[in-house]
Amino acid sequence: MTIRRTAVTACVTLAIAAAAALAVVGTSPAASTKKAASLKTVNMVQDWPTPWVGWIPWVVADAKGYFAKQGIKLAIRVPPTAADPIKFISAGRADVAFTTSLDVVLAKQQSAPVMEIGAYTQFNNWGLVFPQGKPATIASLKGKKIGIYPDAWTKVQLSLMLASAGMKLSDVTLVTTPNDTAPLLIAKKIDAATGITNAEETEVQVTGKQKPTMVLGKDHGVPNSYVQVIAANSGWLTKNTTLAAGFMKAVKQGTAYALAHPAEALAIFTKKYPKALPADYAKASWANTMPLFSSAQTKQHGLYWNDAKVWTNLLPVLKKQGLITKTIAPSSIWTNAYLGAK
Repeated sequence: MTIRRTAVTACVTLAIAAAAALAVVGTSPAASTKKAASLKTVNMVQDWPTPWVGWIPWVVADAKGYFAKQGIKLAIRVPPTAADPIKFISAGRADVAFTTSLDVVLAKQQSAPVMEIGAYTQFNNWGLVFPQGKPATIASLKGKKIGIYPDAWTKVQLSLMLASAGMKLSDVTLVTTPNDTAPLLIAKKIDAATGITNAEETEVQVTGKQKPTMVLGKDHGVPNSYVQVIAANSGWLTKNTTLAAGFMKAVKQGTAYALAHPAEALAIFTKKYPKALPADYAKASWANTMPLFSSAQTKQHGLYWNDAKVWTNLLPVLKKQGLITKTIAPSSIWTNAYLGAK
């Protein structure tokens, strides 16, 4: 779907082992081995089959020893496809997942044992990417071509954006691609591309060498939902309350460090995954990812905080648009219980 989604895959296996435990200065090899053996493994399945900078918070936390301080050995698992993370935690094949809010809701509709425990993306950064120098209004798209992905939620969000300007999907020409809308925009085959700020917009910036304009859906009728989230298997949470809280504490520490030291954070990621992404794209994508962690809620409560209103506003829209068929209690979907104090 973007450079990070079409990156080199030869180095990727279905499961990447956890980073080696950090050596403890001043201890004997036997003592280090004993300490490593005492750590409890937390299996975290990622959102995509290839590494990208969105993983930086826990990669940094692992490298800095924040997980180890919580008694955790982090095992980063890479899924075969982007549809698998929610399946893995639903089936208990992983403890925690980096996934999407929509996948969590759809899983809950099927009564899957999953719970969202941290809002990664604090606002909906999905929208329309317009090329440099072109009119960047929804009304300007009447009769024009829009690059779109085949999933239902993308089409729903686009229809809501168009409706805000008194238009319907039939008023535009949809150019569907399963992989990446950005190249179509760069090649001038479409007039706007659906996507997110730290992916498609970034790709147009780097590969297309443009300064595109991004019009966010949240400003034009689309729910301001959490795009990416951290979720966990409900049974695992019940049995590992302290461990889950320790996991999120380490993630928050890693995120805070990465935001305070962006260049070092990117270097840590690149060292672990040297062939994952082109350097210029990785740098730009991380720069566009960092703002997503901040909101009025995080300033008050800390990183990854869930605002009840976000979930309450999202669910009726999903039902009205036919993406879910039954009423789901928001409290059954998410919790801030594992985030601790700010």
